[in-house]
Amino acid sequence: MWLRTTFPEAKEIQAEFRLAAGPQRVVMPAGVAPGTQGAAIDFWLRMLVDPHPSIALPLMGLLSGRAPCVRAGRELLADLSAGDTPRRVADGGVELRMRPAGFAERGDEWWARVCYALALLVELYRAPSVEHSRLMRLTESSGVADLLALATDAEVTDLVAMRDLAVERLLPRLPSGPVTTGMTFDGSADLNADADLIAGGMLA
Repeated sequence: MWLRTTFPEAKEIQAEFRLAAGPQRVVMPAGVAPGTQGAAIDFWLRMLVDPHPSIALPLMGLLSGRAPCVRAGRELLADLSAGDTPRRVADGGVELRMRPAGFAERGDEWWARVCYALALLVELYRAPSVEHSRLMRLTESSGVADLLALATDAEVTDLVAMRDLAVERLLPRLPSGPVTTGMTFDGSADLNADADLIAGGMLA
């Protein structure tokens, strides 16, 4: 309600922006959950521009205990954080970061599946209901390989295509200067969310 009242022209501005952007370059495959796919590509973009992106929200989702994938999730997050220990922060949340440069030799499929797995874990923190989550296919004995296998080949292909488009069109247009990702603000807890990135002093 505050956004609609304070920025009544937002929808018109968004519509004009989409029109000016031209035809859609990457079309999401049928049957793909847009929310999960969107969160997955957000993680990948952060890893492209931030040497130490946060993976705190996936950890928060895992700690919620809402899915029987604790072992698989812990193994994945421990691998990504290279032994970094989760830290409690002032607002009661946790902080955990990864170092993408340490995985530079991994292929596109691995990156896509990791980002999809992180998106699924975040949904445990954000979504009101997770009974239909793919994470429910896992068991307490499932490992990382089982978690990474939850993304379909079509979703992997789509994520790689979006990453390629971002490298071509988005990254060269980012303002110069430091980039910060995964920021939280006073209202973040209301949405169980974080922001994608700040580049050149602008929130994107």
